[in-house]
Amino acid sequence: MNLLALMEQIAEATARPGGLFLEPERCLHRRDKLSDCAACFDMCPVAAIVPGQPPSLQQDVCIKCRACLPVCPVQAYQAPDEITPLLKQVLHLKGKRLELICAPHPQAETGLPETDAALMSRGCLAGLGAGVYLALLAMGLSELVLRTDACADCPLGSLYRNIEQQVTAVQQIAKHWPQNGRIRCTGPLAGENLVRRPVRPTSVPPVSRRTLFGLPETTTSTTLDWLAGDETTWPATNHLLTTAALISMGQPDPALPGPVLTGLGLARVTVADNKCSANGACARACPTEALRFEGNGKEFRLQLLPPNCIGCSLCVHVCLSEAITVDHNPTWDQLLGEGPVVTLLSGETTACERCHSPFLAQAGQSYCPVCEFRRRNPFGSLIPPGFAGRVKTG
Repeated sequence: MNLLALMEQIAEATARPGGLFLEPERCLHRRDKLSDCAACFDMCPVAAIVPGQPPSLQQDVCIKCRACLPVCPVQAYQAPDEITPLLKQVLHLKGKRLELICAPHPQAETGLPETDAALMSRGCLAGLGAGVYLALLAMGLSELVLRTDACADCPLGSLYRNIEQQVTAVQQIAKHWPQNGRIRCTGPLAGENLVRRPVRPTSVPPVSRRTLFGLPETTTSTTLDWLAGDETTWPATNHLLTTAALISMGQPDPALPGPVLTGLGLARVTVADNKCSANGACARACPTEALRFEGNGKEFRLQLLPPNCIGCSLCVHVCLSEAITVDHNPTWDQLLGEGPVVTLLSGETTACERCHSPFLAQAGQSYCPVCEFRRRNPFGSLIPPGFAGRVKTG
């Protein structure tokens, strides 16, 4: 299959108003000049995404493979919703074995005899993401099989690495819930091992997420209700599916070591109480509202919604006192064991004698960190310690 033929197939599969587009205002680079995020243009197989702050999308080059959708942590890339109708169809497949196949696959009309159903993705399977695969297993599939037997000969074959990484991450997590199904990629398949069978596109008419996830309150699956709402709900859909799936799966097997949630884009923030100035800058900057700050000038409380954190480190960059640390490989207990809302720090504040702004004073302090620095360097133009390595030129 040549690239032109592939482009025509994907274009036909994605023929729906709106197409795929980039919303630059959502990009982390617009929110954080220190962001080093390169997820989208590092993986684009046709170099349709031009690096920048923010990057730009060349619509005349883009082939709508959708691989940029799950890798963007803030859902800056938008396309017609495929996830909702996919999950709707899987709701009826509990205990079944599902085969997922991409639209450009040269043998889409034939499949594995041992699977119970086959669904066809609009673009490359790399455009679904680990969060979608984990959610499918959490919804009761006994096995999820990804047809990757044609990837080696595909012009977009470089994306197989993304698919493999996504599947590996889900496999490492799913083994801690033995009661759930398993996921695998297919290797090369001989023609005699395939049978003709019906394959349905995932792009059935979508339903609202509230209708889709309006499950009985007596089940733990109600955590998937987080997806209720419009298409712009943050965190990104793939991230939200990941955390919703992990919660709906419940406690991991106690006989196994606690799972480390690696490769899923999850993170856990901690704050050093002996450094925090309680100015709330981190919460104001957080793009997913994972951090919440409440203060009345006398008391404050800094809270974290661990499932919302995407590990972008913007909070680290705006914290002048260098009080914040981000762990990009949290355990299940660190992310979900303390409940949906965690109080990171709380206490009393005092007013700065110079600027009168409230701050968390340590013993003997009467000036906020900024005013204290200026007091010590009244004639200098030195950069405060909290800004070290944070100023870009050009």
